[in-house]
Amino acid sequence: MRNNLFDAILAQTQAKQKTEKQQKIVHTAIQLFAEKGYANTSTAEIAKKASVSEGTIFKHYGTKDRLLLSVIIPFLRDLFPKMAQE
Repeated sequence: MRNNLFDAILAQTQAKQKTEKQQKIVHTAIQLFAEKGYANTSTAEIAKKASVSEGTIFKHYGTKDRLLLSVIIPFLRDLFPKMAQE
């Protein structure tokens, strides 16, 4: 699991610009994770609210864990340099 997580982080740091669908998925995931929590949010709910198929989520992210990483990593990428400067 640890190597898979590390590989996912590396893949996200090298990811291309997000498509409009990916942006909708990520935005919706952030909303639902904030409202209901990660464990209580299903990919089916995210897909329905984002007006995409659940398959689209899996096509772009593979798993709900990787979707969460795509939400967290950009934040961390911005946060760490700011913390280092302080």
